[in-house]
Amino acid sequence: MVLFSVAFSPDGSKLAMSSQARQGMVFDVEAILGGASADDAVTIYEEMHTGPTQRVIPGGDSIVSTGGGTEVRHWDATTGTLLVDLSSDYGDFLQLYALPDGRALYYPDAEGVLRRYLIDPDELATLHRSRVQRGFTESECTRFFPHGDCPA
Repeated sequence: MVLFSVAFSPDGSKLAMSSQARQGMVFDVEAILGGASADDAVTIYEEMHTGPTQRVIPGGDSIVSTGGGTEVRHWDATTGTLLVDLSSDYGDFLQLYALPDGRALYYPDAEGVLRRYLIDPDELATLHRSRVQRGFTESECTRFFPHGDCPA
């Protein structure tokens, strides 16, 4: 297996890896340090993208993965459930940076503009209310609030 990236979560509790074979893996560091085998310490082992999974970034309760250049997916770090599937309209996600608190992602687009993607739904709702004089559309609710808790 060819690894593309390896990263620790900000608190050091998770170790994430991505591979050319589309997989993303997240390990419980405490279990590994306690002598558990890699098989016993793995919390997520998923095919994350249709193409190579280029990067996996662990946060507190979630992880973010990039794949196929234009895909970013946000996952629940405990269950492996896909929370958000984001495609870039601005070219490839060549680099991706997450805030240590896991509330937002930053990435430069093909034109060199730094873009922000909010992960925290409360922060997204606050930003939306401050800039748009309407509620979320059904399409926006589905995209940004996949668990059905879309604010009015």
